Amino acid sequence: ERRNVDPSDAYEECLYAALTVFLQLLCDTAAAEPPANQEPAPLVHLRQPRLFLEHTYLENLRDSDIRRRFRLGREAILHLYHLIEEKIVPTTQRSHAVPGMVKLLTTLYILGRESFQTTSGIVVGISQPTVSRVFMQVIDAILDLVPQFIYWPQNEDEWNAVKVAFYQQAQMLQILGAIDCTHVAIRAPRREELDFCNRKQYHSLNVQVVCDARQRIMIVNSDFPGSCHYAFILQQSGVYRKFQSGQMPDSWLLGDAAYLQLMWLMAPVRYPQSLAETNYNKAHCKSRAIVEQTVGLLKARFLCLARPGGELLYSPKKCSRIILACCLLHNICQARNDSWEMTEEREPEVRQLRVSRRRSTVDGMATRADLIARYFTCTYSVVGRD
Repeated sequence: ERRNVDPSDAYEECLYAALTVFLQLLCDTAAAEPPANQEPAPLVHLRQPRLFLEHTYLENLRDSDIRRRFRLGREAILHLYHLIEEKIVPTTQRSHAVPGMVKLLTTLYILGRESFQTTSGIVVGISQPTVSRVFMQVIDAILDLVPQFIYWPQNEDEWNAVKVAFYQQAQMLQILGAIDCTHVAIRAPRREELDFCNRKQYHSLNVQVVCDARQRIMIVNSDFPGSCHYAFILQQSGVYRKFQSGQMPDSWLLGDAAYLQLMWLMAPVRYPQSLAETNYNKAHCKSRAIVEQTVGLLKARFLCLARPGGELLYSPKKCSRIILACCLLHNICQARNDSWEMTEEREPEVRQLRVSRRRSTVDGMATRADLIARYFTCTYSVVGRD
C-alpha cells in the first residue's frame, strides 16, 4: 500500500514510483516462470566483443607531460628505445599486438610513478595482464645494456678524469669513487623473511653503490638482503677483491663510518684530535656527499625505489633486477644531461648514524695518518683514534 505522504514531497513520490515498477517486474517474472516439471531453457553465452584501449604515444604528449609521467625526457626515451627496439618489438603480425614503444612507456611509468600495473595499463592503454607480461620483458632488454652504461674505468686516462673531478669537489687527491649503501623496500618474501628485515624493521634489499664525482654509477650490487651490514656487502663484492689483490691504481674509495678504515678505503676520523684531522673530515664529507646526492637523485626520479612510495611487489630476485635497471636508466640520463629537480619530490629519507663495530686495519690507519700529515697540515699530524 502507498504510504500516507505529502504529495508535495518529490523524493517520496519518486521512491513510490520506483517501488511500483520494481513490484511489477517481480510479478511479470513470476508469471513467466515455466512449470516445475518443465526443464529450463539452456543458457546461451553471447561472446562479448574485445575492447582495445587507445595507446599512448610520445607524439601525442607535450614535453612537460612526458617528463611528469615517465620521468625521462623525450630525447632520452627515444634514445633508449633505439637501443632496445629489436628486443621489444612485437614478433607477431596481429593487428592488435602491443607496440614496442608502448611497452617501454608502460615500464617507465611503473618505475617512475610508484604505480600498480592496473593504473599503468590505463595510462598507456593496455590491460593489466598485458602489463604484467611486458614489464619484465622490457626490464630484461634494458639490463642487456649494463656493460655499456655501468662499468668501472678501464684505463689510466679514465681514472685520471675521475680523480680530477673529485679533486674539484674539495681538493682531495687520489679519489677513485665514493661508496655507500641504501635500502629499497620490498614485499616480505615467503622464504628467509627474517634475513630481509633491516634495522628499521621493514623488508628491503641493501643496495651498494659506487659513483664518480659526476654522479655516474660505476658499480651496483643489489643482491643482498636488508639485514646485511655495509662492510659485509663490501667484502663480498668484486671491487673488494680487486683492491685487495692490487689490481687497482694507488688510490682509494671514500666511505662513511659504517666502513672499516683500509689502505684503499678512507673513512672519517671518528674523534678528531687536531685541526688537521678536522680539515680532513670536512674534505672527506664534502667529497663523499656526491654518493648521497646520487642515491637521492635516483630515488627522486624512480619513485618505485623510495620508501614513502611503498614497496616493490616482486620476488627479491626480480626486485634486484628492477633496481639495476633503474641505475642504468639513471646513467643514461646523466650521459644525456637529462637533469631532474629533486625539490619537487618528497624530503630525503632520514639516515641513521651507522658505525662499524669492527676494528680498522693497522695499515689502513697508517695510510690515513700519512694522508692527513701530507695534505691537511704543514707541521704535525695525529693518528686518528678509532
